[in-house]
Amino acid sequence: MAKAASWVSSAPGGQGHRCWNKSFERATRFRRAAAIALSILCFLGAETKAEPGGSAPSRGAGSAAQNLAPSDRSYLNISPIFSELVLFSAPGGFGVVFEKTENTGTFYIREMVPKGESAERWSQMITVTGAQGLAANPGVTAQSFLERMADGFKQACPTTFSAKPLGEKRISGHEAFVLLAGCGALQAQGAAHSEAALLIGVKGAQDYYTIQWAERGAASNEPLDLSGAKWQERLAKLEPIKFCLRKAGEAPPYPSCIAQK
Repeated sequence: MAKAASWVSSAPGGQGHRCWNKSFERATRFRRAAAIALSILCFLGAETKAEPGGSAPSRGAGSAAQNLAPSDRSYLNISPIFSELVLFSAPGGFGVVFEKTENTGTFYIREMVPKGESAERWSQMITVTGAQGLAANPGVTAQSFLERMADGFKQACPTTFSAKPLGEKRISGHEAFVLLAGCGALQAQGAAHSEAALLIGVKGAQDYYTIQWAERGAASNEPLDLSGAKWQERLAKLEPIKFCLRKAGEAPPYPSCIAQK
């Protein structure tokens, strides 16, 4: 049986507890990834004023990703998100179904699912997020950022939660951390299911970013076993992952970032 992660965030009744509750109340209006990330910003003292009809992302926050190859095979996906360009290899057949900037313009989220699936009904989902300015907070590391996200999973499924840290990385010179988190049983669209995710957290030059690859399966009364090679293989499939500072006047497909080693 997989063991739950050992970290615990925010004592009950404190600011963190209120933030988790407030954000998970929104999970029916916003995506789960957004709810978790917004709860992190709330816990750290940032305001969370997003409304259901929030504006589409501006050029400064993030814009529609550039797909640099046909979608029937893996392709490079690159987009400007706040201060940096975010590039990774997207699996063939995945397309964007949701993109939005929340939290008065300081939190960005984009979701991709296999062709024929939706943002509500999906078997796999790749999510990219950005939290503007969070890298300036000395109390946040790539590891602690993801541990807060994993705690968000735990709040949703305390009895079937499991987590497995995969360790530190350096991505484009940035501090990064990778972990797995899962819930044996969740509810969505009236049906019970399991959900597990590969989480990559990156401390950028100014902002924090995540790239997540989640999957849904049959519901389980036990914590999910996250020890299989599948997740390491998915991490490899996302390579290359790059973060590049944006250059004034450079247009898509951002050749300087593509050429960066």
